[in-house]
Amino acid sequence: MPVEYIDWITNHFHPRDIEADDISFEDVISVFDGRFGVKESKRYAALKFHMRKFNQGEETIDEWVMDLERWASKCSFGTYLDIAIINQLVIGVPDIQLQLDLTDDDTLTKAQVLARIKHWDQTLQEAATFQQSLPSSSLSHVTPAPVLSVSSAVFTPARPKRSSRSSP
Repeated sequence: MPVEYIDWITNHFHPRDIEADDISFEDVISVFDGRFGVKESKRYAALKFHMRKFNQGEETIDEWVMDLERWASKCSFGTYLDIAIINQLVIGVPDIQLQLDLTDDDTLTKAQVLARIKHWDQTLQEAATFQQSLPSSSLSHVTPAPVLSVSSAVFTPARPKRSSRSSP
């Protein structure tokens, strides 16, 4: 360990305290983290924010949203904050049909988008619970439908709808 670190520890924790049992390893590490911890840049926070997708089955919608908001708070989005979170909610949900439904209406608020995503998640959970409650013999004749996921699909945005008014 470099001498300046040892001097810094000695100055921070008095020599009599270093030998005492009341200073834990975690205390020393937290002091080091406070002094020498890595500070995350806004660019790093933006990268983590934009890469954050919902991990269905591993976290709740609320946990995902809290994590998105935590990363967003470090990005300096300013007045763009709500729009950035709404966009990431739409992009981060792993269901293409839901993504398309959410992009059809530009007036949806964050609360409305979140309500639709929670409804989607609740529906999937209820369907899974129902399917598990059925006897296995009743499902032997059912062939599961293929699931279209974001990673396996090629997404081509629909062309904007044309106005019914005639052009001048």
